[in-house]
Amino acid sequence: MKVVFILFLFYSAAYSQDSLSVYKQKADSYLGEQLYSEAANYYTKALSFGNPDDRKAILEKRGLAYYLDKNYQLAIKDFSYVIDSYKKEKSISNIFFLRAACRASSGDNPGACEDLKSAKDLGHDHTQVEELEGFLCQ
Repeated sequence: MKVVFILFLFYSAAYSQDSLSVYKQKADSYLGEQLYSEAANYYTKALSFGNPDDRKAILEKRGLAYYLDKNYQLAIKDFSYVIDSYKKEKSISNIFFLRAACRASSGDNPGACEDLKSAKDLGHDHTQVEELEGFLCQ
């Protein structure tokens, strides 16, 4: 009985990783083809198979797909989750920058300015940040 259970666990893990890979590849392909809604749908499917290590990258890409599809509120939600979950990592400076772009696009200039400051503090490209700050944060 133990052997059957171990084989089941092994099969389940392998199936899960295969499914995750398939969904991420499909989503990446749709993103490259500028089919943003479809990409977001496949990133959502990938989330159900991913482990916590995969979650950050999938949410970043799904947020980007939502942003490019002009679905700013869902993009902000994904970017906010990543920021809240990984706030100690310098690598999230780009996520602050993307969330700032979403906030600006949805009319929240004060929120965008806060995110731009955070992006700059975490080392995001100062030229990009300052250009957007000059436009939004007078």
